[in-house]
Amino acid sequence: MQVFLRKKRSGNIFVKKPDVGPDGLLVEIINSLRCPPTYAGGCLQSSEVIFTQVAVSADGDSIAAGDVHGNLFCVNLVKNRFHLVKHLSMPCSRISISLKRKTDMLVSLSDYSVRCFNTETQEQLACLRGHQTSIVNISVHSSKRYALITSSETASLWNLDTLERKRKLSIAQNVDLLAALFIPNSNSMLTCFKDNSMLVWDAESMDLKYELRSSQSLDVTYRVFTCNSDGSSVACAGKSNLIHIWDIPSQKIHRVLQLAPETKQVKQLEYLPKHLYPEEVLLAVCSNGVLRLIDIKESAEIWTIGTYEHKVVQISCAEAGSILACIMDSGNINVYEMDVIFKQIQASKLLEQKKMHEIEQQPRTRVTKVQRKATKIKDMITERVENSKTLSHVRLREILKEYGEFPEKYRTFIWKTILRLPENYDSYSALLNKGIHPAFAEIHKVYPIRSLKLLRVFQRLLSAVAYWAPVVTESTFLPTLAFPFAKLLQNNQLIAFEVVATTSKAIS
Repeated sequence: MQVFLRKKRSGNIFVKKPDVGPDGLLVEIINSLRCPPTYAGGCLQSSEVIFTQVAVSADGDSIAAGDVHGNLFCVNLVKNRFHLVKHLSMPCSRISISLKRKTDMLVSLSDYSVRCFNTETQEQLACLRGHQTSIVNISVHSSKRYALITSSETASLWNLDTLERKRKLSIAQNVDLLAALFIPNSNSMLTCFKDNSMLVWDAESMDLKYELRSSQSLDVTYRVFTCNSDGSSVACAGKSNLIHIWDIPSQKIHRVLQLAPETKQVKQLEYLPKHLYPEEVLLAVCSNGVLRLIDIKESAEIWTIGTYEHKVVQISCAEAGSILACIMDSGNINVYEMDVIFKQIQASKLLEQKKMHEIEQQPRTRVTKVQRKATKIKDMITERVENSKTLSHVRLREILKEYGEFPEKYRTFIWKTILRLPENYDSYSALLNKGIHPAFAEIHKVYPIRSLKLLRVFQRLLSAVAYWAPVVTESTFLPTLAFPFAKLLQNNQLIAFEVVATTSKAIS
């Protein structure tokens, strides 16, 4: 369901009760206010105002959003109402509404100040000053009494009851401060710097307690940080596809998560509330616009939100609710019900467990000499492939002629070798950015596929091939040719595209 915030100060969100889809999408909030007309190339142009910041309240009942023109909106999902809190003369850089009083909101602006507003009376309660550079982070203590406001040169501790500054942490060294955040369930705070150093301080006295330091050189340049709800660990990531999970009590890295190879940088990290899922889940906004949900214990990706065509830019999730708000690259805000998403994840897990149980209950067949010989042959093939530094076509032809097949473990690698695939990710991304090709916009009507993920992969694969070689849209063999590769290589879509492109070029 789409909701348009037009030129009015308040209104209803839903006309009727919204239907949450299988992807968990509750509503898409669109800011349909128009920018002042501008002239470009002698023509009058206008564009929609985009949202730049979003924050979800602790209970998930309210969402605060700011757009590029400085309009602050408050959306109450329970009361089914939205209203304009304030029209400022400048855009905001951070928003926080998880405060002691639910009607209060902290907003940092481009003039380096942080202002406190009452969302109901729409009046400004205070203006917190003292920073000389842009505000990069606002962290609220679990007691809701204190706020830690960070800029690149300092971190200030504010009392939210009296709205007065209590402490100021000045940075002596010439290294920019990336973030300062409270460690939950403790009286400590964590400061993170651009040189990967992380210091833990006493929040009352501002005395240094210890430093989180690795005994080995880190292969990640940290840029984003987040602590879990019990304060036992902090997740760090940056210009890499790796995420380091630090154990705070032992002051060591106890787990390293590796994201998909196409992830070049992690833009934002958030821990999901523990009441939603039995295991600890980390939300990672990646540089390719995909939000990945990572099960930390299993080191496995359990869900994704966003695609190459509809990228996720920023997220905010409720501390005790089930609401997740995402700013998309279109400037709209997508609101998701995480309960629905995790029901889908649990259902797929139960189905997988049931299939595994059925397989285990099947009667075991006696292993014959032929089967033992076949297993031995596969082991020999695998050994020959592993011991080969280079795989020539002559050697591969000998393996295929002697054993009748390539080893399943190395089959994709061998295909890449035979077809000499370039693995050109930049060109592939350029094709994906063109969106779905009109010829395959309704491919689901011709090829009804039950799996939505497989359908999206299949549709993107066909579209990329069509944009690469438009003449193939006139043929009828492309979907039949592409589907087996889309299904087999749905977790490596670049290889699937290059295999289909090379094969279709040979056929034509």
